[in-house]
Amino acid sequence: MARIKKLVNNHRGHFWRYWEPQEGDEKPWIALDLGKERTIKRVHLVEVYEDIRGYELQYKNSDGTWTTFHEGNRVENLSIDLKEAFTAQEVRLLITKTSGDLPKVSLFDLFES
Repeated sequence: MARIKKLVNNHRGHFWRYWEPQEGDEKPWIALDLGKERTIKRVHLVEVYEDIRGYELQYKNSDGTWTTFHEGNRVENLSIDLKEAFTAQEVRLLITKTSGDLPKVSLFDLFES
């Protein structure tokens, strides 16, 4: 079994710290720039109040376009082991639908093998 290495952790040890979009942003997103290309094998996200009702996880291609590698309805406490790893420098969570309240993301981790 391959060993998984955590790449990024934006959790600061306090449950009240989180990212949220600006009011009125209809397609908010949060992206991680890894500084160089990495091979991603797993993604872990934690949402504070479960307001996300639709999302896409995407990586940026070398031509600047975004490719969706996973989509769903709820984030809550999401951990995805990818069937096929991908290589990218930037990965983002694009929120396509909410409950009407601003979504709040407290953890966005990427792992490589």
